[in-house]
Amino acid sequence: DSTGTSSKGKGVGAVRGFKKCGRRSPVVGPLVKLRTGGDATQLLVAVLHAGTHLSLGVVLLLVLELGVEVCIKYERLGNAGLHSMYHWFEQYQDQHFPDPMGLRDMAHKWSLGLYPGVIKAAMAVYDIPEAIA
Repeated sequence: DSTGTSSKGKGVGAVRGFKKCGRRSPVVGPLVKLRTGGDATQLLVAVLHAGTHLSLGVVLLLVLELGVEVCIKYERLGNAGLHSMYHWFEQYQDQHFPDPMGLRDMAHKWSLGLYPGVIKAAMAVYDIPEAIA
């Protein structure tokens, strides 16, 4: 039938009087067209994307270096020795989280020294400005 309706109503989900819709083209923005373009276009987008990541990484590295230099200049960094972040953590922990039952000492004994050792090693890894200084 010319209207696109099914007169017999056969098939799964067939409804009498339902008109078939023509296939609509999706709305495509200019960025999607760039991404799905030819090989040269995709290569250009990939190179620009990688260049953005590299340049942002260099900028962040320079900002870190500038921050370390400022801290060294004002003698706030590099003068406390190795594991200064862990020593600060111990002082903060003792000041704000008292341990009247001696749980920290018990954890140290029961873990055969792993409890403070793992924390100290993790803080040494993540204390990059102190390592740089």
